[in-house]
Amino acid sequence: MSEIWQVFKKDDGGKVICVSCNKKYANPGSSTTNMWNHLRFKHKPKFLELDRLRRGLSGGVFDQGASIDNDESESESIESNLIQLQPSTSNEELEISQSCSNISQSSNTDTSSVTNSSFATVHETSSASTTRQLKMTQFTFNKSAKIKIDSALAYFIATNMMPYSLRRDLKSANFFTFTTDCWTSSSNQPFIGLTCHFINVNFKLISACLGCIELSEDHTGENIADVLQMLILDYEIPDWKICSMVTDYGSNMLKAVRNLNIPHVACFGHALNTAVSRIFNMDEIKDVVHKVKSIHNIFAHSWKAVREMGKIQEKISLPNKKFPSYSKTRWWSMLELINIIIEQELGLTKLNESEDTDINGRQIKKMYKTIIDILDQRYQGNTLLVMCTVLDPRFKIEYITYDDVSVLKKTIGEFCEDTYKSTENGSYDNDSNNQLAPQKKTKTGLSVIFGTPENNMDNFQDVPLSQKLRHELDLYLNNPIIGFEQDPLDWWNLNKTTYPIMFVSAKKAMTVQATSVASERIFSKGGCVLTDHRASLTNEHASQLIFLNMNKDYVPKPAF
Repeated sequence: MSEIWQVFKKDDGGKVICVSCNKKYANPGSSTTNMWNHLRFKHKPKFLELDRLRRGLSGGVFDQGASIDNDESESESIESNLIQLQPSTSNEELEISQSCSNISQSSNTDTSSVTNSSFATVHETSSASTTRQLKMTQFTFNKSAKIKIDSALAYFIATNMMPYSLRRDLKSANFFTFTTDCWTSSSNQPFIGLTCHFINVNFKLISACLGCIELSEDHTGENIADVLQMLILDYEIPDWKICSMVTDYGSNMLKAVRNLNIPHVACFGHALNTAVSRIFNMDEIKDVVHKVKSIHNIFAHSWKAVREMGKIQEKISLPNKKFPSYSKTRWWSMLELINIIIEQELGLTKLNESEDTDINGRQIKKMYKTIIDILDQRYQGNTLLVMCTVLDPRFKIEYITYDDVSVLKKTIGEFCEDTYKSTENGSYDNDSNNQLAPQKKTKTGLSVIFGTPENNMDNFQDVPLSQKLRHELDLYLNNPIIGFEQDPLDWWNLNKTTYPIMFVSAKKAMTVQATSVASERIFSKGGCVLTDHRASLTNEHASQLIFLNMNKDYVPKPAF
């Protein structure tokens, strides 16, 4: 029986219950993956204990509490694990010695010296009847070589998709936006991926994969919310740091985000795909799309038609282009096909006279309205997106519809004030926070006579926060917008002392993503890991491989 049943028990309703926290999970079959995942995220010490038992590890140097206090004990530990070499004949003794002259000696300074000392020795062995491959435990290393080789080996393991920790990079971030989606592998195993997006200490937008783990339960809003919550808790991200969650418009995803109480942003890519798909289903467009597909099928299945079309293209000086492939799940492939057919209209007419398929202005207006209706449904009334637009110095309020600018300013002010207060309560700690309450400087010399008031918080030490914010907002909106080619993050980084309170909100709003493409990238990597030749990978191991494949850029390379 699996060790997991030390922590879980079954109830009369066909579910399993965690005896530690009474969490229930559906368990119609024999799979225990969800229970192991629950332990890993909710009860990690117990998970480590049971995981070691199921892998047959107990005692020895592998114990969590085991440690090596000095070089002598380290040497004894290594020598105690030496395995003798078995030679191919019973009458001879074999001694192999390896030396390396390029191993640098470790020191407390930045310089290192090259040593010619031997760092690996295979011990003498006695007779045996078989030859065995050398094992790593047969080698002993001096301390300097061991440190360098361990570093190189760790880098190799990490970049070749073995597990490592990303927490250190995430702890320096102040705000996060998440994207998530579900995926089914080639072996028909369901996974859910979660990515985070944050602004680093250099004020650059960074993305990272937090996990791509098995989701074998029904994909209900409650189950999805539970898995996402466990992933977020595993990285110890507090609620006040979470800005938004970007997903598609599936009802289960919407319910999951509501259960998590996180502001939702609909993926623009999914919204546009839905709108264009509806256009293709319009009665006025169906006939055109059907004829375009028919033309494509002719050239996709008849080499004679391709040959004749090539002759006509050469005769009337048309570009010699082939008709692209079409995928019913990729609307842009139909768009590309339509563009080619329009370009080759004259040649197609000569090849085969066809009926008039022109689309008139009324149909174009209806197509436009269909797209706008979908986008309005997804994005209208989303205050977070309004704040993202306002806090982008390339747009500000130029493209926002409002009846009363004072009401809009009040909404912006409330958002910025709430964000700043939440960061205070959450012990917000970075350079910008120190600028919100700077030490008052005493003016001396000519600055006392000719100095002009600077636009910083020195002039507002005793002014209420709301009044400081109104001053910043008026100054921000009265200044002209910047060029579209400029980076808004760079602009805010340069102007953080001018707008210290709004700067905090800008760091939050600038993490919001327009699409959930980052989650789709996880699944693209997952398809490269879980191929037909590796379909037998366990789901846990596959999750580790995908995680490292997505995040290997964050692994520092070892220095030699």
